[in-house]
Amino acid sequence: PKGHALVECRLYLPQRWFEADYEKRRDQCHIPADVTFQTKPQLAAQIVREVVQSGHFAGQWITCDCSFGSNEAFLEGLPSDYCYLAEIACTHRVWPKALPGHPELESRGCTVEDLVLEKGLLSWETIRVCEGQKGPIVAGFTRLRVYVSAQRTPESERWLLLRNDPNQKIKYALSNAPQTCQMIELVRISGARWPIERCFQEDKGELGLDHYEHRSWTAWHRHMRLTFLAQLFLVRLRLRLKKNLRPDLAASAAVAGVEIPASSTGLGLRLGTGGVSSSP
Repeated sequence: PKGHALVECRLYLPQRWFEADYEKRRDQCHIPADVTFQTKPQLAAQIVREVVQSGHFAGQWITCDCSFGSNEAFLEGLPSDYCYLAEIACTHRVWPKALPGHPELESRGCTVEDLVLEKGLLSWETIRVCEGQKGPIVAGFTRLRVYVSAQRTPESERWLLLRNDPNQKIKYALSNAPQTCQMIELVRISGARWPIERCFQEDKGELGLDHYEHRSWTAWHRHMRLTFLAQLFLVRLRLRLKKNLRPDLAASAAVAGVEIPASSTGLGLRLGTGGVSSSP
């Protein structure tokens, strides 16, 4: 809650770099001989394992965008004692656990977008997600229990969380959190992935993360490390010099009667509002 910084990275090399035609280039760039081709999900899984094993970062959740969330092998490889909230594509197929009046969806499954297109099927509520620079940020949320396989095994049961932002862009995410997990916790975690985008913006705009002309493996990694250290220094400096770390209570006042505009999916909701705790 006090700040964010990047802690680890991997250099992705396309598969063609490991073909015979690129042997000279690999040598010129000083790429270690033991480096082999890995997909981005494989690299990300490696980062997660090393960060968790280091013991330096306490946490209970792992979040990711749909390029990783749609990769079942990546999700299965995450530490078993962590919960994840993984965004998925609208075409991702699920099998609802219980939908009264819609047994056909339970048996044959459907895409997550089909659940939205079926009017009156989902019950939405508007919740204040966090405080933005111009006031509270709100979104519509709903969730239901689903299976990610046609066999409908207990191991394949997940939470499906849907978030409808004011711009009418709906995001879908799967979570392995237990059935007892509160809705407000899933809402809180749904906003926990934005810091990495903010970190990229700050590092590129202020610290030169992408301003390099290195041609060697070692130089690239040194540049990344120095950028990460510079960002961490700025985070600590901001905390030290900030006069008031308390939240703006006036801006945190309850938001009543917030309305999410109607969309082509038929979602036009005026509902009660809730809030998300700012505690870690």
